[in-house]
Amino acid sequence: MVPVHGSPQSPCFPQCVEWILQNQQEDGSWGQPGAVNKDALLSTLACVLALNTWNVGPDHIRRGLNFIGRNFLVAMDGESVAPPCHLNELGNPCYQNKYRWDAGGTILARKAFMAYVSEGLGRLQDWDYVMAYQRKNGSFFNSPSTTAAAAIYSGNDRALDYLQSLTTKLGGPVPAIYPDNVYSRLCMVDTLEKMGISSEFACEIQDILDMTYRYLQLLLLRILP
Repeated sequence: MVPVHGSPQSPCFPQCVEWILQNQQEDGSWGQPGAVNKDALLSTLACVLALNTWNVGPDHIRRGLNFIGRNFLVAMDGESVAPPCHLNELGNPCYQNKYRWDAGGTILARKAFMAYVSEGLGRLQDWDYVMAYQRKNGSFFNSPSTTAAAAIYSGNDRALDYLQSLTTKLGGPVPAIYPDNVYSRLCMVDTLEKMGISSEFACEIQDILDMTYRYLQLLLLRILP
């Protein structure tokens, strides 16, 4: 949804728009084939909004809206939780209000979380404040979606450079997090725990958790005012 600088009617990344057009499921959704859950609804809504922004794919939009309409009650189900596909490396689901990474409820953690969900705040966000969270690679939290919001609403050149390098390297689709070393390792630990075999990898898991703890300490030091 990032426009070309100076040409707001044109997408900066048309290959991403084309990927959306080419990857709609038969039931009108975007996401895992056959999945009807909150994640599928969120992904489909995001794709519909993107297509509507550039006024392309009217049939795709219609089918996407039909999917959302048919399954809207899933979004109202308090027991249904979306799979963690919109996570940053700290473990924050981007769209689920019921989850928080709050580091003990500190003001600092809440500010970081509000910066992370900037995609949903848009023009309501204080973008001067968000700039404190920009990383050396130009991203915000290594999240393409948060970084795209910064590129749209603040016109930040470094954010745009990050997105440009990412789309050049990966083509149309991009991951929810990039780079994702910490996130991938934590997912592996979570999978081992769920499989009930984590005790067989106790040393390796402890190494990963120690590394993540040190990483978070360094991250908090960087974002402290």
